[in-house]
Amino acid sequence: MELVEANGIEDFKFLYELETDPEIIYYYHPNFSEDGKMEFLSYDKAMKEYENQNAKKIYIVKYKGERIGTFSVIKDFEYLVKKEEGTAWISLAFIKKYHGNQIVKDSYFLFEEKLKDDGYRKIELGVFEFNIRARRFYEKIGYNQIACLKDFTYYNGKWWADYRYEKNI
Repeated sequence: MELVEANGIEDFKFLYELETDPEIIYYYHPNFSEDGKMEFLSYDKAMKEYENQNAKKIYIVKYKGERIGTFSVIKDFEYLVKKEEGTAWISLAFIKKYHGNQIVKDSYFLFEEKLKDDGYRKIELGVFEFNIRARRFYEKIGYNQIACLKDFTYYNGKWWADYRYEKNI
């Protein structure tokens, strides 16, 4: 398994497919509409954002030569609960067949080491209330819940909270 910085069209295509996958999109992106429809950037607009990315650093997880997931980090993200300078706001996304797999945990710790190497000492992230597996994952690896944003995302016929977590590294 390896963790490499996203670079080039093939990485972009993988990111776009992952971020628009209807099976997993509701785990990664908030839905603010009760009609249940998620709005996506068009391929062309998403490509422009990817090419002009300067605030976000994206890593691709490769396993046996296949792209299986991503990690991203934004320094001092505007929606941090605690506005502590130098905090990493992170997100991760994996192909569904790898959810709950040890590879996710192993690659997470590689990512955390990269964050330490880049000078981060604190991480903050959000997990939707219905994503029990992810909440357990983060709690098991040392994250503490610091906030609950009620009625944050609409999924499966109801509004759910976004739990915010932090970890000192």
